[in-house]
Amino acid sequence: MASTSSSHSSSFRDNKRKLCTSCKVEPWQLLMKNSEEILQFYLDHRILLPEKNCPSCGSVVKLNKASMTFRCDKTSVKKKTTKGQRCRWYESGRKNSWLSGKHFDDKKLFAFVIFYLTMKPPRTAFLENFLKISRHTVVDWASFVREVLLFHCKELSVNKIGGRGRIVEIDEAKIGHWKYNRGRWIEGKWIFGGFERGRKLIFVVPVWNRSTATLLRIIRKRIRPGTTIMSDRWASYRVLGQMTQFEHLTVNHSINFVDPDTGTHTNNIERTWREVRANVPRYGPTSNHFSGYLAEFLFKRKYTDYSERIHEFYRSASMLYDVFKVE
Repeated sequence: MASTSSSHSSSFRDNKRKLCTSCKVEPWQLLMKNSEEILQFYLDHRILLPEKNCPSCGSVVKLNKASMTFRCDKTSVKKKTTKGQRCRWYESGRKNSWLSGKHFDDKKLFAFVIFYLTMKPPRTAFLENFLKISRHTVVDWASFVREVLLFHCKELSVNKIGGRGRIVEIDEAKIGHWKYNRGRWIEGKWIFGGFERGRKLIFVVPVWNRSTATLLRIIRKRIRPGTTIMSDRWASYRVLGQMTQFEHLTVNHSINFVDPDTGTHTNNIERTWREVRANVPRYGPTSNHFSGYLAEFLFKRKYTDYSERIHEFYRSASMLYDVFKVE
């Protein structure tokens, strides 16, 4: 594990991009850490700075781990003056970091992140009772976590799937809950996605509608030219057959699940929708956090190993709140 701490400002700046490359500690071992070990974990993952340059006098000030503050007490002596002047610069060690402005118990927040990233919804009641925190606190901390997951997925959104010789299944689905189980939607959100066979890469995005313009814009943004695209016969996909950059194969779901002539099917992306529904809270689509729930699903799907998942979460948090860039 590479550390960003250093006794000299120059070496500190040289090593500032050296992040922790792998966490060998299991999540359940992380839960046993004390406050000092948690602080070191934050420093190793670049969540916090070990030292800063004083903006008043320019001297290097180290983080006071006990008070979580930077305090400069350097005394400077001016010419023709016998009495020195002490620098009084002071700043919270959490300022401009992912921990900034959050009133919390260090161990409880650390445990909250671990449980949130390893458990499936519903988990609110468990987090309330186990950590002895209010429902309001659970909602706030969950928003802090989803903020990082959304950032992580935004970074992934520039990556395309498919390519020449590869097959991508596309489909759209509605996520929501039923009223009295009688088949009428109270409220739902449309999502659109693709599944690349072989590498099992996916993309899932919320959409306002299923029009040709909306879906085609996403297809061009997320799927590489030369890809063979398989879909059902939804009207918005018809234009794909006229485009030279894609080969388009369809299956008529009103007759077959698999086209008997071409073997075309969308079973993989439809299976993905079942996974999404299982990982999105039942009442999630009625809230303002729907994109966050999708981001959580994609993040957990990418990092199936719990230890790697927590490690990557804090790496993303350090990039979202780049304390080195601010400093």
